[in-house]
Amino acid sequence: MLRVLVICLLWPCWAAAGPWLKPVGDKFLSTTTSYQRGEKSDLISVISSIYFEAGAFEKLTLGADISYQAGVENTSLLFARTQLWVRDNGRAAVELGLGWHQSNLISEPVYRLGFSWGRGTKTRFGPGWMTVDSHITKYSNRDLNTLKIEGTYGVSSSDKMKWMMQMTVEQYSNSEDVLITLTPSVARLVWGDVFLQIGALTQSAGSQENNFGLKAAIWQNF
Repeated sequence: MLRVLVICLLWPCWAAAGPWLKPVGDKFLSTTTSYQRGEKSDLISVISSIYFEAGAFEKLTLGADISYQAGVENTSLLFARTQLWVRDNGRAAVELGLGWHQSNLISEPVYRLGFSWGRGTKTRFGPGWMTVDSHITKYSNRDLNTLKIEGTYGVSSSDKMKWMMQMTVEQYSNSEDVLITLTPSVARLVWGDVFLQIGALTQSAGSQENNFGLKAAIWQNF
């Protein structure tokens, strides 16, 4: 049974995900690579991902979420997101996803249910935003679920610079360990509408070895 207790302030991610729907015809694309190394061992993992979303209808955003870890696992998922409400204190959306997971041991369908909340903010350094994204993923051929809560706080200090702090809390139903990852990062406009994001990450993994690493991403609204 999933047991995650989070007593903290969770803040939002960048232009992807969150409760904001894409206007009809608008699109967002990001490619991300993270490099992680164990605190005491030479164990290295490299995880790559592609995220895409597009405004299909006024109240519906469609997208794809693909992740790949060489020699370990990969997941491809299609999703649909729609607005739940828009209020003075923020907005919320719900998301449904269907995809396929493959590892060295098994291939199986996966299902994902997501809920997100977010709002814009004002700071002395410029406009900001905060979001909380939560997902429950079901692996259909095993008695396995995952719960993931991801929050980010972001500030745009100018049209070309964005500063972000991201916190992720994750747990698998077959493990007592709660994975907590902190990722401070900065994104800069490099050409056209393309941003380059660079960040560091540290992961506390309960009884498992802690990890440290770097994250790089390229993302664009078009």
